[in-house]
Amino acid sequence: MTKKETKDKSRQYKPSTVRRLDTLSGNECAHPDCSKKLIAEDGVSIISKICHIAAASKEGPRFDDNMTDEERRGFDNLILLCDEHHVMIDNKENEAQYPTSILKEWKHSHEKKILELKKQLREAKRESREKVEKIGIFFQFFNIVFA
Repeated sequence: MTKKETKDKSRQYKPSTVRRLDTLSGNECAHPDCSKKLIAEDGVSIISKICHIAAASKEGPRFDDNMTDEERRGFDNLILLCDEHHVMIDNKENEAQYPTSILKEWKHSHEKKILELKKQLREAKRESREKVEKIGIFFQFFNIVFA
């Protein structure tokens, strides 16, 4: 296998991995201080960047020689960022500022935040349904009493 084929393998993301990344992104960059959307305002253009926490190639930032290509392209090693933050973390001059530990923390915190927001939304929907049901019961009672 050539070096190019190895590099390409680590960038051949499984559809299930991309879907999971997209879902847990909440359509926002995972940088803790960024709220840039990952789908353009046209609602069609995907502007997110799939970023490797540990680089896909030896020339890249934070390359881990102990990882396999499967691990490099795996969900745990990928994070969705806006273009600006992707460029910043992969700039060799910034490499010391963005070690894998920081990027893993961003990923974990962002996914946790999105899951919590989804949980809160489900709870709010459930509470709304319960209120609507109570109002419906009240009107049924009202119609029986005053019919």
